[in-house]
Amino acid sequence: MMDYILLLLLAFFLTNLFTPLVIRMATRYGFLDRPRPPRNLHTQPVAKLGGTAIYLATAICIGIFWLTG
Repeated sequence: MMDYILLLLLAFFLTNLFTPLVIRMATRYGFLDRPRPPRNLHTQPVAKLGGTAIYLATAICIGIFWLTG
């Protein structure tokens, strides 16, 4: 049970680590959702790659779980 809690915490910290990096990368390469009223509610460009940070953290944790048995 402790293994699952540690993997959950690792996924949480990795997601928090990767999110700013992914936002910076999306801004640098132009992967942004620009506001188009009235369709969008946001007023500034928003990064489109937000799920990438979650995917990377989850994939790393699944890999660790798979490798350690």
